[in-house]
Amino acid sequence: MLTVSMRVLAEVKLEQELINEAQKVYLDYLTKEDMSDQGEKDGVKWKTETDSTPTIGDLELKFRRLVVEYLDREMVLYLPE
Repeated sequence: MLTVSMRVLAEVKLEQELINEAQKVYLDYLTKEDMSDQGEKDGVKWKTETDSTPTIGDLELKFRRLVVEYLDREMVLYLPE
């Protein structure tokens, strides 16, 4: 039981680190005008892609997908355009 608890705590720690790194990239994306669409810094990789989905009638909902990868884990953030 103790071994399982330690594994679960380690997983939670890794997920929290991924969330923290994704927040940093997101803040950089919002505040730095010269941020590239993809890159890597301090072991964190990111890329952005423009996408859209059809809505009512002829309208499309445009958004940007921000994919952050850290320690072989990936988080996808969907940002309005």
